[in-house]
Formats: sequence, C-alpha cells, structure tokens
Amino acid sequence: MTESQSTARSSSPSTSAARRKKHGGFHALRHLVATTLITNHVEPREVRRLLRHRTLRVTLETYVHWLPKREKRPSGVIGSALSAAAEPANSATIRPQDQE
Repeated sequence: MTESQSTARSSSPSTSAARRKKHGGFHALRHLVATTLITNHVEPREVRRLLRHRTLRVTLETYVHWLPKREKRPSGVIGSALSAAAEPANSATIRPQDQE
C-alpha cells in the first residue's frame, strides 16, 4: 500500500465517523446540554421543548437519573411544618411571674 492510499483510507467517511463517535459529537453535546439544564433545576418541560422531544416522557425516561435529589422527604416536610406550628403554642404558656 502506498502512502497516498494510506492517507486516502484514513480520511474515509467511515473512519471520520468512528473518530467523531469516539470523541463525542452532536449527540454527546445534546446530552451535555440536557444534563446541565436538568442538574441546574430547569423544568423538565422546558428541557423537552429545547431538545424537541416528542413527549415529556421521552425526556424523563432519558434523564431521570440526573434530576436533583430532594433534600427533604414529604414526611420531613410535614414534621417541620407541625413543629413550626407548635412553637407559637409553646411560647404562649404561662410563666410563673405572669401568675401574680
């Protein structure tokens, strides 16, 4: 094989495609944009619109593992709300000096 044949072979479309696939490309950039948006609390509906997914389900099934985790579970939210509501009631108790 001559040097010109080697050069022609290495620049063939299939080799170029393989290089792009190895290092990323448009699809990898799309995933980068989507995951960056989702991890920064952009609404999934907006991400769906930007990516032009047909349905929200496609977006969620693809990127659900990137959604930020909630800091509190629902039971923790209820407990916090009940504790906050109980605090004013506790501060309204009669103190000994108030009884005179």
